[in-house]
Amino acid sequence: MSARASKSETPVREVPRDENADLPVRTWWLGALGIALTAIAMRFYDIGLKPFHHDESVNAYFLRRLLEEGIFTYDPSNYHGPTLPYFSLVSASIFGLNTFALRLVPILFGLATIGIVLALCRRLGSVGSLAAGSLMAVSAGAVFHSRYFIHEMMLVCFTVALVASVLRFLERRDGLWLIPAGISAALIFATKETCIITLGVLLIASGMMLIERRLRPSGPVTPWSPVEKRRLPWAGAIAAALTIFVSVAFYSSFFSHAQGVKDSLETFAIWAKTGEQHHVHPWYQHLKWLWKAESAILLLAFGGSLAVLRRGENRFVLFGALWGWGTLAAYSLVPYKTPWLSLNALIPLTLVAGYAVQIFHRSFGRVAAWSVLGVALVTTLYQSVQVNFVRYDDETVPYVYAPTGREFLEMMDQVERIGRRMGTGTQTGVTVVYPDYWPMPWYLRSYPKAGFWGQMVDTTEPVLIGSEAQRDELESRYGDRYVRIRSYKVRNGLDAVLFVRKDLFDRPLNPE
Repeated sequence: MSARASKSETPVREVPRDENADLPVRTWWLGALGIALTAIAMRFYDIGLKPFHHDESVNAYFLRRLLEEGIFTYDPSNYHGPTLPYFSLVSASIFGLNTFALRLVPILFGLATIGIVLALCRRLGSVGSLAAGSLMAVSAGAVFHSRYFIHEMMLVCFTVALVASVLRFLERRDGLWLIPAGISAALIFATKETCIITLGVLLIASGMMLIERRLRPSGPVTPWSPVEKRRLPWAGAIAAALTIFVSVAFYSSFFSHAQGVKDSLETFAIWAKTGEQHHVHPWYQHLKWLWKAESAILLLAFGGSLAVLRRGENRFVLFGALWGWGTLAAYSLVPYKTPWLSLNALIPLTLVAGYAVQIFHRSFGRVAAWSVLGVALVTTLYQSVQVNFVRYDDETVPYVYAPTGREFLEMMDQVERIGRRMGTGTQTGVTVVYPDYWPMPWYLRSYPKAGFWGQMVDTTEPVLIGSEAQRDELESRYGDRYVRIRSYKVRNGLDAVLFVRKDLFDRPLNPE
């Protein structure tokens, strides 16, 4: 038998046809470049515009201790895993401990997520991958959480990497792809306690796909070659060992804090209790947030899900629909709800939304597909601009949750001006009796004489910061020694008030 005949009789792999023929290769690469530039611009533009959130400043505190003292000990009562501070350590070591360095980390993981999505063009189609990538580039939630120094963007990126690695393993029948899959799974576990939901949904979706494949077989599958059969156990063992090694390395603070490994399991019990006590919202809250901020993506994802169920021709997109809607359902069942959790459902649903555009392209032509995508992009971009650059401290806007008001930065600038006027600079003493004082420790990190008390204390420092809610007590306790400069809207309706000691200036800076 000739080699040509033998090759023709080999069963084909169970993958969709190469739909990249829908677009010339050059066109696809130009589109991918445009998406990359748009995503970069949306994420890097005025990166310090939004003041640090309470959670960002707490994460920054852990990073600062790791950077300056070489200490990070995982504490399950703080819930989230150690990947964020350790990856941020690299950025802070290069660029310094500043807003750019910290927010650079989620930005890079957000861009990496888009890159992985574009690399799925064989599964989504050339049009579908560009559509999904472009929607993700401008999505309000994807942009917001890429400019937000918290764990969520990393968690999503590692999840997409896990799915893509397993997909490659199944397509190529190459056990070596289990290694990046195992590392991705370890990083998911080392990032956040909600990994149990992420991994649970992926397992359930995978189980449903196995059932679907038995009920609706679609042809022969490439058998494992003898070489790959022999290599698979070794690849699996290496992947399993790396999964354990990476998880233990992070939770043990790279083998300097063994208790962290044990605590990494105890955190689930703590989180389960907390999940029923704090940030409790109705079951439909995530759907409400997504509808208000990502309506075009949600509609396209719904249409794409219906289409793939009816057609049954793209199992990866069907898996994506189960992954996305399943994640949304799982987080809807949990009483604890915060907007950033919605991102875990948004990303897979964006994959399905991209495939919906691919179906439009194949069924109704290029004009129809680009028109649908154009309307979706304009709608999504408008919502994203409002959330990220206009109303970023308006708590009525989706994703904006317990924000730090923009006037907070004005207050920090005023403190800096007072220090310059006094000639003491960062050596200026600051007493903070404001109850909910985070993120002030981040912005006053260079002020060694700044004290964060959160309650009334005796002080003679030049600068005093309290809250409007403490107004009567502030006046009675400090009124004879301090002059009120002005109040600033900080967060949750709790305005901050800045005072300066009377003897410092004959006419303080613009007193009220």
